[in-house]
Amino acid sequence: MSDLLDWAEKAGMENLRFRLQNAETLAKEAGTTLTILLAGMGGALAYAIKGFEQPTPSTLAIGAAVLAAWLMAVGILLVVFCILTKPLQVPTNEPKNLYQKECRLEKLRELELENIQGRIEETTARNAAVAMWLDRVRLMALASPVVFAIVAWASGAR
Repeated sequence: MSDLLDWAEKAGMENLRFRLQNAETLAKEAGTTLTILLAGMGGALAYAIKGFEQPTPSTLAIGAAVLAAWLMAVGILLVVFCILTKPLQVPTNEPKNLYQKECRLEKLRELELENIQGRIEETTARNAAVAMWLDRVRLMALASPVVFAIVAWASGAR
C-alpha cells in the first residue's frame, strides 16, 4: 500500500504544480494583454482628443473616441475576470494540519491525498475561468477595428 500511496502523492503533487504553473502563465498573458490594450486605448484617445479640438469632429475622431471607450471596457473585463487577486491553492498543507500525533501516518497521507485532489480541482476550475475570459478579451480586442469602422461609418452617414 505504501508504494501506491507514494506514487499517488508524487503524481498528485506534479499535477498540482503543473496547474499552478499554468495559473502563473495565464497571469503573465493577462498582464501582456492589458499592456497592449492600454497602448491601443492611449493611442485612440490621443487621436480622438486631437480630432475633437476641431470645430466639427471628423468621423475618424468619433470612431477613435468610441474605440478608446471600447478598449477601456475590454480592459476592465480583463482586469475584473483575469487579473484581480483571487484565491490560489498552495501545493502542500500547513504543518499544524499535518502534524497529528494521534493518527497513523498512512491514514494522514491518505487524507492529505484527498486534499491534494481538492486543490487540483479548485486550481483547474480557476484556470479554466481565467483562460475563458482571457480568450474572450482577446477576441474582443481583435474586433476593435470592426467597432471603429462601424462607428466611423455610422457617424458619417448622418
